[in-house]
Amino acid sequence: MPNLFIMRHGEAANHYEDFNRPLTIKGSIDVGRIGEELLQFDLNKTLIISSTSVRTRETTSILLEKLQAYEITVFFEDKGYLATAEVWFKYLEGINVKEFNTCIIVGHNPGISQLVKNITGETIYMTPATCVKVNLLINEWNEIFAGVGNVNQVCTP
Repeated sequence: MPNLFIMRHGEAANHYEDFNRPLTIKGSIDVGRIGEELLQFDLNKTLIISSTSVRTRETTSILLEKLQAYEITVFFEDKGYLATAEVWFKYLEGINVKEFNTCIIVGHNPGISQLVKNITGETIYMTPATCVKVNLLINEWNEIFAGVGNVNQVCTP
């Protein structure tokens, strides 16, 4: 059964063009805390799919640092910037479960909150650096569609 984590980037600084907004110090610390919380899970054979914005790249970098004991592959998706739930579904459907049994999406609201709602039926208010672990009731990634999961855990800084 595949494992899915959906994470919002950490708190970002203002006074920059939106795409180029870096994490604040608080945002970096919060992401580090979430990375440490994720250590409780078996994250071998994990794929991180991240938006290409500065704040999501920085969030992903901090996660990689915290999770360095695991075999993790990263894919930065140009269409991940402010992506809708439908865009994320498309990428999840294409994952090969034999290659990656876990996926961590690092993205932006409102798309990632909508993705959680579509998969689980639950509305989770995803403040910066919130990460939701979703239990998927499927065997292969290409079986993912609305309503096939439930919220297992919500990690907040």
